Amino acid sequence: MTKFLPFVYDPNGFYTNDKSFIITSGNYLKYLTGYFNSKVAAKWIRENCPELQGGTRELRKVFFENIPIPPVTEVNQHLVTQIEVRVDQILAAKRTDPDADVSDLENEIDQIVYLLYDLTPEEIAIVEGAEDV
Repeated sequence: MTKFLPFVYDPNGFYTNDKSFIITSGNYLKYLTGYFNSKVAAKWIRENCPELQGGTRELRKVFFENIPIPPVTEVNQHLVTQIEVRVDQILAAKRTDPDADVSDLENEIDQIVYLLYDLTPEEIAIVEGAEDV
């Protein structure tokens, strides 16, 4: 249950509490981290995960099984790589300064995710105009 997008990439194997979900397999964990923190994912979460008291959202496996994440293909591999590079840049910036402003990198990830979905300017405006989760 959250008001925020609490998706993190953890290469160190930190422990979590019982309210966490962990993806441990696959070659594209940084891609998924970037995707789940994007405005497109936020809009999907807002529209598909139940709202709870206080404006929080219930994030559960049953809902996330249906999220339409663009699969990695030969055609879009370069876009996936661009997301992963920016996730690496964000991680490096946050290691150096936990309060670093990475909003430009986050916005770049949003733009790349729009390309993955081949969104029109009108569709992007709908996503951009959406309120926070």
